[in-house]
Amino acid sequence: MTTTLTKIGNNYAIVIDESLLASLNFTPETPLEITANGTGLNVSPAAKVPEFRMLDLTNPEDKTRFDKVHEETMREYESVFRKLAE
Repeated sequence: MTTTLTKIGNNYAIVIDESLLASLNFTPETPLEITANGTGLNVSPAAKVPEFRMLDLTNPEDKTRFDKVHEETMREYESVFRKLAE
């Protein structure tokens, strides 16, 4: 596919043919990462950012998860925590 840049306000856009988007499983909602490689552009789906939420320690599943991570952290860094407590 050959195309040109289209000016939109103070920016430029690349119009991508719908069949090319479909072949890549891109939709208009797909977050894209665009990087320069020295001679051109690479366009790929953006890495998914994991969703974070606060744990609810009144929720048994969250409490179990917290306890497990807490125990692992204390076991792995016990000596560090002891030195910090001095």
